[in-house]
Amino acid sequence: MVRCGVCGEEDADFSAVTRYPGDGAQYYACPVCRAVFLFPLPAEESNLEFEGRETARRLSWADRERLEYFKIRLDWVNQGLPPGRSARRLLEVGCGSGVLLELARACGWNVAGVELSADLAEQARRLNPGVEIFECDVLEQPLPEGAYDAVLALDVLEHVLSPRDMLLRLHRALRPGGVILLQTPNAGSLRYRLHGERWNMLIPEYHFHLFASRSLRRLLQECGFDVLWIQTASGSGVEKGPAKLMAEAKERFLSTLSLGNALVALAKASG
Repeated sequence: MVRCGVCGEEDADFSAVTRYPGDGAQYYACPVCRAVFLFPLPAEESNLEFEGRETARRLSWADRERLEYFKIRLDWVNQGLPPGRSARRLLEVGCGSGVLLELARACGWNVAGVELSADLAEQARRLNPGVEIFECDVLEQPLPEGAYDAVLALDVLEHVLSPRDMLLRLHRALRPGGVILLQTPNAGSLRYRLHGERWNMLIPEYHFHLFASRSLRRLLQECGFDVLWIQTASGSGVEKGPAKLMAEAKERFLSTLSLGNALVALAKASG
């Protein structure tokens, strides 16, 4: 029986998005929460696309080109924090080469990171001497409860076999009133509506759950979060010159209609 990996629905009339040869895995669209999910799921997550020293160097360079992009996301985190909170501690899940952590440190945060790729974790340590970088899956790391004021997980949620388990773990790691910022591909995007089964986010080796605004809001609430806002974003953050101006105009237009390429959610951990 097909079961939605986001809301748990089993009895719905799921529509098949596409099928892949071999093991019979298929993407389905859930009519209840609007998520797009892979079923059946693989036995374990794959991290191959992020492995290797050359990949780490390439991703580190790309992150260096996105400082403004990361700064905007840190600004969003600050918007959700209670005023006057001191001794701020931030955890980034999927911290990559550590560029965002370095930027957060410069803004006064005490930071830690979780990164599954050994080569990226090593890059993050070199960039952030003395900072704790956990080289593991976040579900394998016994994070201290109530230790963090903020958690960021950018382009992570779609890669995990159990988004619910990850969010429950992160909720426990946050202080009451702490905030989480998530970014993940938008299954309600204009790009998905136009391309359907050719949508470039349908990657069965790596992307298991793709969220629409409704499904992301519902899952956050069920995991103990109060959703402050959900909006969409577009662009990679590395555009320059005229390409940057075009990307910004496209983002403003698509965000107005909630049709951007990615969902961004800011939520607060309830006490």
